[in-house]
Amino acid sequence: MEGYDGDISGNGNWSCGQMFTIDFLEQLHGKPVDEPSNPLPEPSGGGQYSLLGRPWERAWTYRRVNTSSNDINIVAINDIIIQNRVRGNDYGREFFFLSPTEAQRHRDIGIWRGGVNLEALKGGEEQSYGWHYWFRANAPIEWTNRTVFINSSSWTGTCHGLAKMPYLRESRRSIGIGNFLMNIS
Repeated sequence: MEGYDGDISGNGNWSCGQMFTIDFLEQLHGKPVDEPSNPLPEPSGGGQYSLLGRPWERAWTYRRVNTSSNDINIVAINDIIIQNRVRGNDYGREFFFLSPTEAQRHRDIGIWRGGVNLEALKGGEEQSYGWHYWFRANAPIEWTNRTVFINSSSWTGTCHGLAKMPYLRESRRSIGIGNFLMNIS
């Protein structure tokens, strides 16, 4: 990671990691519905979820894919949204990328997996599913049991309903092997 914003020296601090989010889609139904089966069971704990003092409706309307509403602040039946929330499905307990030393070790012993920390990826997936369940359980009374996780390969291109690629917060600061920099202009 960069030592400071704009650092292109290649001498950054890899341990200045970033949180990442594995996005997913949700839909709001007109009446309460049972949750369709999901690839992972409801997590048994570990997530520290919060709306950060904002109304549930603000979280719902923030990143919509499709809506029938002409007002960006109004929740509408059949809305489809992308969930990407700080203190929601953000995962920050481990770095998404391995340290440069660990990435080189993986390369050298033939277990290269793109320099990705697979335990962090697993934790991020669990965090995302947990956020969905928490968000559904904490909906205001008028929206109780009306949000569902969309597990559709035609929408996400995956069999589990989560995005193919995590959203990396602060990704502009990543420095890779050989001082590779993302987003250098």
